[in-house]
Amino acid sequence: MRLNALHATALAAGLCLLIVLAGPGSPRASSADDSGVPLLEDRNESGDGVIMGSESEIDELMALQYLGWSPVENGTEDKHGVELNLEGAYPGYNLYNDDDGNFAMLLDMDGGIVNVWYANLTPYPRRGWHHVEYADDGLFVIVKDRALMKLDWDSGVIWNVSMQPHHDITFGGDGLIYALDRTVDRVNYSSHEVPVLADYVTVLSSDGEKLWNISLYALLGGFVSNESMDKLLEHHLDENVTHNANSGPYYDVVHTNSIEYLDRDIPGFCHRGDLLVSTRMLSIIAVVDPVRERIVWLWGPGVLDYPHHPTLLDNGNVLVFDNGFHRRYSQVLEIDPLTLEVVWNYTGTPPNRFHSMKRGSAYRLPNGNTLICSSDQGWAFEVGYDGSVVWEFYNPHLKDDNESRAIMYRMARLEPEMLGLS
Repeated sequence: MRLNALHATALAAGLCLLIVLAGPGSPRASSADDSGVPLLEDRNESGDGVIMGSESEIDELMALQYLGWSPVENGTEDKHGVELNLEGAYPGYNLYNDDDGNFAMLLDMDGGIVNVWYANLTPYPRRGWHHVEYADDGLFVIVKDRALMKLDWDSGVIWNVSMQPHHDITFGGDGLIYALDRTVDRVNYSSHEVPVLADYVTVLSSDGEKLWNISLYALLGGFVSNESMDKLLEHHLDENVTHNANSGPYYDVVHTNSIEYLDRDIPGFCHRGDLLVSTRMLSIIAVVDPVRERIVWLWGPGVLDYPHHPTLLDNGNVLVFDNGFHRRYSQVLEIDPLTLEVVWNYTGTPPNRFHSMKRGSAYRLPNGNTLICSSDQGWAFEVGYDGSVVWEFYNPHLKDDNESRAIMYRMARLEPEMLGLS
């Protein structure tokens, strides 16, 4: 069975409006559990009520119909599946899921289907899958704002824990799992209580038991500017805005979107066990010491533009997907975290050929190539260090007479040994 046979797969979708954002100096959040503010699992099923970004960005995002689909670019209407597989591509298996879709796929380098995991075999058949990771002989699934699951090869549930996970998880050398989690907290600002989405790291055992959590909002909320908070408060007090205790709106002023466990000491940058995170709305990537609960390294404001997916490379540098929301083109940067020098970058030709306003990922492969997912374009491609494209994939899930393509969240290249397929 080839991938092209799955064009008719039904995909879950939901519109998420975006309103406030970024800069230094804002208040801390009070405890949600003690204050009676509802958790995100009490929201309506559509996910409405989450608000981030500026008012002009709301109009832009609504006009682009962010419902898990993006307009197909001119000249790519007939492209689907693997369109390029040159000798220089790094061999392996490709794992991806459509953003808020209801399945995950594992493909070989030619686009042949190796395995499919299905949501309809789990306790959440109609909830969107935000992100998937394969580790420890199982597929870890983030069921957005609902649960974290571990599935076996046949989509059977190994364990399932109720929480409000989103965006990303990472695995520690100590066997622990670190998941991005969130709840609704109240922030006291100008004598008013304003509901915000407060990001946490929830730490779990290898069998899914929740152990403790760390507030990322407490560490990063202070970088939200007073100007942004003023705009947020103005919207919150607008008598024309309908407020509901269960459905919001809630204000996503930090929007942590990536987390990675750091596996080594690099003097001046990190220690083994620290966490590398990124925040879209603050344009910050940072290293967090989870034991002392403090930031030990931070970079990005004035350079990055709504970034995603920073990763630590074998050479000690950091690779990051820089979306370019305002710049109108994306780039992948490799930076030296000690000198803050950009030592490598990739942009499209022309630059706006490669642009994902939201989402996105970049993985450095063992042969030095980089696997990039331009999520909003439904396009993944592998480039050499010289920028030459050696492998290319277009999401084959199309609709509206091939005018809309399903958005991919990330694509990862997995070794056969990791999957037991060697």
